[in-house]
Amino acid sequence: MGDKPVPRSWPIGLLVAWVLLFAIGGGLLGAWNSSVDHCVYNYEVTVDTVYDCNENYGLYQGAAACFAIGAIVKLAFWIILFARCIQIRRARQQPQVVYGTPQQAAEAGAAGKPQYQ
Repeated sequence: MGDKPVPRSWPIGLLVAWVLLFAIGGGLLGAWNSSVDHCVYNYEVTVDTVYDCNENYGLYQGAAACFAIGAIVKLAFWIILFARCIQIRRARQQPQVVYGTPQQAAEAGAAGKPQYQ
C-alpha cells in the first residue's frame, strides 16, 4: 500500500453510506409491502380465478438495489477498515531511526539529555 494510512474519513463515510442504504432499502421494502395488500380476486364465470394486484414493482426493485449496493459498500467498509488498521499497526512498529553524529547531537543540544520512550 502507501506510506500514509488510509484517511479516517473513508471508513466513516462508508459506514454512514452503508447504514443509509439499508435504511432506505428497508423503507422502500415496507412501502412496497403495504401497497401489495390491495389485491382483488376476480371471480368470473370461467374456470380460472384471476388474481389481480396492483403491485408497485418499482419500490421492490429500488429496495433490492439499495440492499445490493449497501452490501457492496459494507464489504468495502470492512476492507478499508482492515487496511487502515494494518497500516497503522505497521507504522507504530517501525523504529524511529535518526541519522547523525555525536557532533551534530551536541550542536543541537541533545547531547547528554536523557531519552525517554
